[in-house]
Amino acid sequence: MPEVRQGMFPAMLQDTFADDSPHHLDELQRDLMAAFQHYLPSGCQAPEQLREMLADHLPLGMLTDLAAYALPLGVSMKQRLLAECRVDVRAQMLLEQLEAQATQEPAVAMADIFPPPFSVN
Repeated sequence: MPEVRQGMFPAMLQDTFADDSPHHLDELQRDLMAAFQHYLPSGCQAPEQLREMLADHLPLGMLTDLAAYALPLGVSMKQRLLAECRVDVRAQMLLEQLEAQATQEPAVAMADIFPPPFSVN
């Protein structure tokens, strides 16, 4: 009978906040949603419903993680975001990165490159 290997997984870290005031968190949610929407495909068939779902039904931590996954960020930035367990700090880091990218290069919405062109095969 083959030997079974077992591993121990560390407990998942709970989301924490450096500043958990409702005003601060609502402002971060609005700002992040606005920045994230800039990258959503303009051809989205239900932009209003998608915006409502993202803004109203997702906690700030989940919205931040979804945006960090979906947006064109470098691997090192994504790793730094994954390492930060304070939701508001993570959201602020993401917003600052998106602002820096917007000033460094012309903003290219995902709709401009989606769907990708056919290959020459």
